Amino acid sequence: MAQDWRIVTLFIGSILVLGAIIGGPLVYAIMLSFYSAKSFVGELQWVGLANYAKAIQDPLFWQSFANGLMIALSAIFLQVVLGVGIALVLNRRFFGQSVVRAVSILPYFLPTVVACLIAQWILDPNYGLLKSLLASFGIGIADWSSQAFTARGTIVLVSVWLWTPFVVTCVLAGLQTIPTQLYEAARVDGATGWDVFWRIKLPLILP
Repeated sequence: MAQDWRIVTLFIGSILVLGAIIGGPLVYAIMLSFYSAKSFVGELQWVGLANYAKAIQDPLFWQSFANGLMIALSAIFLQVVLGVGIALVLNRRFFGQSVVRAVSILPYFLPTVVACLIAQWILDPNYGLLKSLLASFGIGIADWSSQAFTARGTIVLVSVWLWTPFVVTCVLAGLQTIPTQLYEAARVDGATGWDVFWRIKLPLILP
């Protein structure tokens, strides 16, 4: 018991620092939402829930909310599907497995600013790498950032690129903890690969 407590104390400092970094600005932002100011240097005026009432009555708020919800659901769905699929492939033994694993999870370890700059360099509608490649094949494209559908798709694409490696890492770690005896027993019972996935792998990697 004492040893367990010592292990917990090792993480207390990190948890407190992380909580302050994340929780501090969040609490401050919530507090500011109850005030109104005409400029960044102006005096704050208490307005209570007036800002929330104004936002709820604004059609633009609901449009933004719908766009955000659509982007989030689309990105999460693709991240989970692609992450599970890639993890299943990486869980198999093949030549160059370690290299492929490292490349697959690399975007997750990139700082967000760096990842966004890379995405901008590739997807920029004026001088991006993608536009240059398509132009070399005689394919002209419009500015996809100027249209709502393609702009949302671009955001989803970048989000999937950034966060799918996280899903891959979590699922792959779960797959590697599954005892091999379960696979052997399934093969003896004549289970197909699909049966193994649905009856063994998926239930054991779910949270």
